[in-house]
Amino acid sequence: MMDKHQDDGETFMLRSSSYNIYIPLPKRQKGFLLIHGYTGAYDKISQRVKDLLDYLSQGSEQSIDELALQYGVSETIIHQLKKRGYITSLSIEDEQKLFRQIARYLHKRNEEVNYIFFMTYDCNLACPYCFQNELRKRRDITGYSFTREGVDRICKAINFIHSRYYPDTKRTRIGFYGGEPFLKRQYASVHYILEQCKAMIGDGVEFWGVTNGTDLHFYKELLGPGKIQSLQITLDGPPEQHDQRRKYADGRGSFYRIAENITLALQKGVKVSVRVNIDRNNMQYLPALMDEVYRQGWPKFPNFRIYTAVVHASIDWFPDNNTLFSRSEANAIIRELQLRYPELEAPDERLRKQIERIFSSGQPPQFRASYCGAHQGMYIFDPFDNIYTCWELTADPKMRIGYITPEGEVIFEKESFAFWKQQRTVADMEPCQRCPYALYCGGGCAVQAKVHKGSFFASYCDGFQKRFQQAAIEAYQKVFS
Repeated sequence: MMDKHQDDGETFMLRSSSYNIYIPLPKRQKGFLLIHGYTGAYDKISQRVKDLLDYLSQGSEQSIDELALQYGVSETIIHQLKKRGYITSLSIEDEQKLFRQIARYLHKRNEEVNYIFFMTYDCNLACPYCFQNELRKRRDITGYSFTREGVDRICKAINFIHSRYYPDTKRTRIGFYGGEPFLKRQYASVHYILEQCKAMIGDGVEFWGVTNGTDLHFYKELLGPGKIQSLQITLDGPPEQHDQRRKYADGRGSFYRIAENITLALQKGVKVSVRVNIDRNNMQYLPALMDEVYRQGWPKFPNFRIYTAVVHASIDWFPDNNTLFSRSEANAIIRELQLRYPELEAPDERLRKQIERIFSSGQPPQFRASYCGAHQGMYIFDPFDNIYTCWELTADPKMRIGYITPEGEVIFEKESFAFWKQQRTVADMEPCQRCPYALYCGGGCAVQAKVHKGSFFASYCDGFQKRFQQAAIEAYQKVFS
């Protein structure tokens, strides 16, 4: 097809972009959502425009005015389609090259860095689905936690990594993970880490943690703005059901102790995200859990949220697949529950809310060239001076990206570092280079790719296309209904 409206008289072959996403809207709303996979454009189009773009998927010799006449679409709309990326003068190969360039730029634009202290491999709970259960059988890693000298070495390493790789990063966060990072016996180490990291990075550093919440009352003086300011804490149902899944090693339940500590943290101004791990064994108890959440009064705190996450297999833990939900199934069930419990977030809630913001305020999409922080600015330090980047792969030195010498020098494992931090992006995984959804899903989880496809480097879609389309329709209906 020739564009005869070029000022210099040149003509260009035009075609529909390979990165167009077409989502049929419900009949009463008519038409389609048209979304572009790398320009960030979102539009509603008619069947006529869809027919035109379908025709142009193979290219055409016709001019714009001829196409406008044939499909009943104005020339102005056709030029707008081109401006927003839906129609392109690039060949398929050149457009893929442009996509890879954009993805590599996005991957380098790291706006957040997370340094995580993996405080201990020990835990005071014995949850049957925990992917770390096998680790706790190993005497070579259990029973250990950080010394002051170890913290000092890590702080020196953080200073080196930050100055070399992230000098212009806008947001620096320090996390606590485990095992259980906030066991009572670790208070002094956590306190020391807070002091040292504040002195090194400054008051702008953000502290957060992932905790089971059982010993959190021992840390009340370390909670709040300027201290540990955000926490993820898990509840897996109302008291009776939770206590069957998340119990102490001696069989005692943990619900009410955790609940008291959630209230404590909220009162101290901590942002608390309650995570509910769901499978077919506990999904039916979500209404009872939400009733308990209301009884506790947590939704009245603006710093409270509750969200669901599907239980999945890991490298060392393979549950009975009959007990697992797909994310799509879980999303559908939670959407129904949200009619009664609007605070309860579905697994894909953030995706839907992002699209909703695009429709309501015109904000650009939050594109990502890789799946998670493991491939960007996340560094995990364990008590044995190993550096990891994925918390599901800790305790295996073969999976580390580096280590710290006794003098505090950082030694990166060249191949492992390159793979995790530079190579596993949608610009490098061949199927993702052609996928219009790639900059939204980031290529999927590397661990799940290993579990399901046998390779960390494989992509892992997890039904993302269907989930994205459903999220886009829900967001559109909420904004424009």
